[in-house]
Amino acid sequence: YLRGAGVSIPDIRLYSDGVLTLREVLNKRRYEIRHASEEVRRQYELCERYLSHCEEVLPNPDMLDEAEIGTDTTICENPCAVGLDIGTTTVSATVVDLVTHRQVEVYNFPNDARIPTENPVYREQNAAWILDKCLRLLDSVLLQFSHIVAIGVTGQQHGIVYLDENGTAVSPLYTWQDGRSGLLNEEGISYAEELSRLTGYTVSVGYGFATLYAQMRTGTLPPRARSFCCIMDYVAMHLVGGKHPACHATNAASLGLFDVKNGCFDAAAIARIGMQSITPPDAVSDDRVYGYYRNIPVAYAVGDNQAGVFGSLRDEENSILVNYGTGSQINAVIDTPDVLPALELRPYFFGKYLQNGSALCGGRAYALLERFFRCYLEAAGLPAQSQYECMNHLALLASDSDCSLTVDTRFAGSRTDPAAQGSILHIDENNFTPQNLVGGVLRGMALELYDMFSEYLAAHPEGTVVASGNAVRKNPAFRNILTATFKRPLRTLRFREETALGAALYAATAVGATDVTNAKRCVMYEEEE
Repeated sequence: YLRGAGVSIPDIRLYSDGVLTLREVLNKRRYEIRHASEEVRRQYELCERYLSHCEEVLPNPDMLDEAEIGTDTTICENPCAVGLDIGTTTVSATVVDLVTHRQVEVYNFPNDARIPTENPVYREQNAAWILDKCLRLLDSVLLQFSHIVAIGVTGQQHGIVYLDENGTAVSPLYTWQDGRSGLLNEEGISYAEELSRLTGYTVSVGYGFATLYAQMRTGTLPPRARSFCCIMDYVAMHLVGGKHPACHATNAASLGLFDVKNGCFDAAAIARIGMQSITPPDAVSDDRVYGYYRNIPVAYAVGDNQAGVFGSLRDEENSILVNYGTGSQINAVIDTPDVLPALELRPYFFGKYLQNGSALCGGRAYALLERFFRCYLEAAGLPAQSQYECMNHLALLASDSDCSLTVDTRFAGSRTDPAAQGSILHIDENNFTPQNLVGGVLRGMALELYDMFSEYLAAHPEGTVVASGNAVRKNPAFRNILTATFKRPLRTLRFREETALGAALYAATAVGATDVTNAKRCVMYEEEE
């Protein structure tokens, strides 16, 4: 029945192993079909029919006993690494064969942990739901693969979850999109700006310490909170049986008040904010084994930015990475802790650093335009179907010569200026067409990252741009625009879920299951044989 509705084999496996409920599987497939072409509408109707009398045929098992792990293994006999990625909208896992360098299996499902809030700028997710789903997903993977030699965990950075003295979450996850630290204090400045002035660190809205400071100032800290960490740190801590969180430098730096050059939180800066009852997580700068889950070594959880770079750049010296997810980022790996203006210095792996530029509205800008077109169809009494396929076609019609629209895609502000707004300029009676608007938004998305990195690009005129994310993978016109904007060769990744892949490969190297050279052979590009 599920295959008849187009549900994938990995998703059926997640259902049978109790990771996803039948309702979650069918809702996921319904979402996929709703955004697909007309030829799969019949499958959508099947999902609707099944959901109308949906009952759980198979039970949702409790966590698998250790004796069961690896008893149903038929997929791969080579040493493999698994990486979990806890994204804002999706939870993913990938298994990579460290001998053949193949991505053996990929799993993903929607992150349905969002909690409705009374304030529209708050963004909260259910940390207990995330932990449960990650444990179930990992156990499902281990049931299928008996030769897992390393477990890696990554996820959304900047967000914060509070823990009690036993390491149990006593708050939701306040995600990187949470805007409470952008609210104004009695002096008319944001809590994030107040914190930055107090400590001398630039702490953006949504960063963990900015959220914590805003809650301190407004008296809304969870009363039983004794520590805090990122969501992937929380999951990794539970995998290894810990009670006090440990933060790899890639995560610790994303919270704010972190001395990147010395690899530690700035104790003096933290003392200035008067944080008394809450202890920061332990900051860890070295790359090694964190602990063990079912006798398999687990690496420290790492940031999704760094994991994405590790899983995307085979030649780190001569490549830069642009990634378009909900936001967008541009990154280069450097050997020394020097940073150019308008960029952020971030920790990386094995003693290296990242130069990073981030935009809050990457693929989100394209999604905003798609919603605009879909709302028009609905208002006109037409089926409000996904417009991405049509938009991608229109973008191919928008040539450089006739598209003079200038679109600033900072529709959600920027890290340095949360109040910034986007704009559409140079409109005349000839150029204001749907294809030029679509092309202008894509150019704006490309230019925002290019402008951030212009000084670095001028100093490094050679090299390759690697582009990742669905906005790139599914849109040939956007790939053409990126090539024209950066004026250098563009490569796209062959494998999906590059962030989960990076977590798996990083873990394999950190725990000593392989070396960096062999791990990088697992990074493959579309045009390669």
